[in-house]
Amino acid sequence: MGKILIIITTIFCIILSLNAKPNRDILSITPLSQNAKNSYIITQRDILAKYRIFSAVPKHGDVKSIIFLLDGNAHFPIALNILAQSQASHIALIGVGYAKDIAYDVANRRLDYTPKVTKKELQNDDRFYNGGGAQSFFRILNQDIIPQYISKYKHAKKILFGHSFGGLFCLYTYFNHSSSFDSYYCASASLWWGEGEILNSLNNLKSNPKLTLSIAELEKPQKHGYSPIDINGLYNILKQREKNVDFVIFKDRNHGNVIADAIKNMLSKNGVILNDEN
Repeated sequence: MGKILIIITTIFCIILSLNAKPNRDILSITPLSQNAKNSYIITQRDILAKYRIFSAVPKHGDVKSIIFLLDGNAHFPIALNILAQSQASHIALIGVGYAKDIAYDVANRRLDYTPKVTKKELQNDDRFYNGGGAQSFFRILNQDIIPQYISKYKHAKKILFGHSFGGLFCLYTYFNHSSSFDSYYCASASLWWGEGEILNSLNNLKSNPKLTLSIAELEKPQKHGYSPIDINGLYNILKQREKNVDFVIFKDRNHGNVIADAIKNMLSKNGVILNDEN
């Protein structure tokens, strides 16, 4: 009976993780365009046995902004392909992913991108198992990854981009370590985690960097969790507190197919001029 319960719990957690990831093939990685390969110096390396770091630096131009992309395996090639079509030469892209040849490492992103659940009545809730590592992941990001790039481009603006659980981690960093980045783009953040656990950090905000919150018009409330406010509600609270925040709604998009739109919008907010076909 005990083994059956463990199996059922494991399956349930996997289902929740799949629902919280972008709604696209977790194995399929977008190939880099030839234009991207021609225009950027692209590198890839693994660190700490778990993480895979992708970087793209323009072959010609002065780097003025460094964009750090969570879910790097999936989002780095999408962003770089878009960037390469724009002829922008002032942005470096850093994808922070995992040392697996798949787009989304479901288990590791669930652990790394979610804050600990503090409500006692939820700590043994199956919906929130195998998470809670946001602070540990922030230390790795801040100590082992970011310094390698800001040491070379000391005056460059730092931007953090995340979607879904990545958007939740983006908010976690914004609330608890706001001075770590100059700008945050939190797309479709999973506010449902811990039934709004992230909202407990609202009063931790010590500085006022730029924040963009975005949502897809066709996104539906996630049934495996509850948040006392939605993204629009969070935007209104921050706006009332006179924070430097924008709110974007992408029409005719859902949780999974909005990723490229959010990346395009993030790039445009950082001085990238996009063609209509991008």
